[in-house]
Amino acid sequence: MFFKDKKDGEVTKFGTDPQAEKDDEKRKDWIQWLFSFRGQLQVISVPFVEGEHIPKTISNLQQITHELHTLHTVGIKHGDIRLWNMVFAKDGAKLLDFDFSGRNVYYPDGYAQLLPDAGMRPGTKHEEITEACDIQALLTVFSMFELKDCHDDIKLLAWWSNTKSMAYKKLLKDSSEVFSWMIEQFEPHSEVRIEISNHTTRKKLAILEEMNRSKMRKTTELDTKSPEK
Repeated sequence: MFFKDKKDGEVTKFGTDPQAEKDDEKRKDWIQWLFSFRGQLQVISVPFVEGEHIPKTISNLQQITHELHTLHTVGIKHGDIRLWNMVFAKDGAKLLDFDFSGRNVYYPDGYAQLLPDAGMRPGTKHEEITEACDIQALLTVFSMFELKDCHDDIKLLAWWSNTKSMAYKKLLKDSSEVFSWMIEQFEPHSEVRIEISNHTTRKKLAILEEMNRSKMRKTTELDTKSPEK
């Protein structure tokens, strides 16, 4: 990803992906848009990634945890962790939508705490976005899922329940420990399948319907059929 901003009539780079700038073929597969952000005119270019917004296995959760950890290791907070801003592709998981992101950033006006694809998120408008906020938002998304076809495996169900509760407890003590601990916990069960739980605050069908409406808004499709459970 690379960003550009406009100062004193000149466009200056403050972050860059050298390979994307050198490789014309690669650049063609990037999506670019122009917008005004915090008083500055910016261009954001991101690679197009084909995939789905709903994880299918524990491995997907492990991958997205690693993605967020990578951001935090360079001091960047995401600020808008939710399913619609994740893509799970064949070559791994990716975080999207960095409108709120940065090193010293605050939740903007219009920030919604409760979203169908995110649950109840931390933070309110004008509050500082912290690493702990990102992790809490990620864990809230994870809590929307249950293990699939494992209802008779008491040990596995107990592991999933304990992992989620322990992650929150570790977050309260020290957010820096959460990432490595979660990735380690997920590893032995990476191929276990997951699905959105019918017991979430926003029921499964409502979440899928909202995701479908969001997709239609993005792609201007006219298909209004409700997704299957």
